[in-house]
Amino acid sequence: MNVKKLKEKKRKLIRAFFGLFSFSAVMFVFQACYGMPEDYGLDVFIEGNVISKVDNQPIQGIKVSVEGNSHNYGITDSAGHYSFYNQIAQQYTLKFMDADSSAHGAYKSLDTTIVTSADIKKIVLNVALEEAN
Repeated sequence: MNVKKLKEKKRKLIRAFFGLFSFSAVMFVFQACYGMPEDYGLDVFIEGNVISKVDNQPIQGIKVSVEGNSHNYGITDSAGHYSFYNQIAQQYTLKFMDADSSAHGAYKSLDTTIVTSADIKKIVLNVALEEAN
């Protein structure tokens, strides 16, 4: 009788261990796929609008990126709006390039440098681009 109780306890203990292990594995996979961002909030949000210098209309298809970082960028939508996250720095050189060739008109590229404080969390930059000849 005593041996039976020991076997039952052992079985319950093994079940609890594997149940906890399975739950931990699921939580690890969830965090790896959907969890915390890489740098836990050490990003700056960059957004703004791009318009035409000639008629002040929004321009679609302009790629906005930070020099030296090819992974984070935004492409303007039909309202000329772009937004993306980038690592915090004290200086940013933003590049505005026509990404869709002439689908929405051809525009000259523009580089602009912004100097900020290290604790800034959001940058809003609106620009006007010249049409390419």
